[in-house]
Amino acid sequence: MHSEETAIYIILLVALVLLRWRSRKEGLGSFWISLRTSGWNSLFQGALTAVIYALSYVALVLASGRARLTFDVSMSSVIATITSASKLLAHILPEVLFTEMLFRGCLFPALLQKKNGLLTPLILTSSMFTAYRLLLHNPLPYWLVYAVNTFILSSILCLMVFANQSLMGALGKTLVFEVIQSLVFSGNPAESSKSCLILSLNENVFTGASGNIETSLGFSIVLVLGLAYEIRHMKKHYHLLTTTE
Repeated sequence: MHSEETAIYIILLVALVLLRWRSRKEGLGSFWISLRTSGWNSLFQGALTAVIYALSYVALVLASGRARLTFDVSMSSVIATITSASKLLAHILPEVLFTEMLFRGCLFPALLQKKNGLLTPLILTSSMFTAYRLLLHNPLPYWLVYAVNTFILSSILCLMVFANQSLMGALGKTLVFEVIQSLVFSGNPAESSKSCLILSLNENVFTGASGNIETSLGFSIVLVLGLAYEIRHMKKHYHLLTTTE
């Protein structure tokens, strides 16, 4: 992401927060953002889930024989990787904050209040998020796979937000996932050379396009399993809550 794009997202983020404050006199808490210990725990758990998703994708594409993973565990390479990851995090943070706060911190809760049940708000939010991402990344290889994966990923994030009544897990998951995708799976040699792990692809519909694993049919398998887990987790969470009450 270029500095100009980062600046635009900072402006959009500030405008979103100011609009919410002026219309409702509510701060970050109204977006389900919590800086308490429970919020940071959710952030960490979301980040860990993103790592699991990435590792699962790597395992699948390596098993397909259409990818190669190279390592450089020298101290200089590790330091360069940490530095690159920190810079990437700073660049993408405004975009991720704006996107998650808009769709799953603002739109999704508003739909939950107006509609009975979870399914309709989840479908509406994920459909609008998918359309937004398609417009943002047009043109795109394997765009139909990307659209399906984006919808499933948004559904997973919505379920995380709904189950925890917090946006922090979704933020952690999206931030770490985007850093890994840009750093390790990037098709840009100049960017990839700064990482101690580089995944090289022989691109097809199963592996997806370099730098965007959401275009991968293999990643669809990971997401379907992730969605099944989140549905089970949500049902278990609310069963325990009902039993306690």
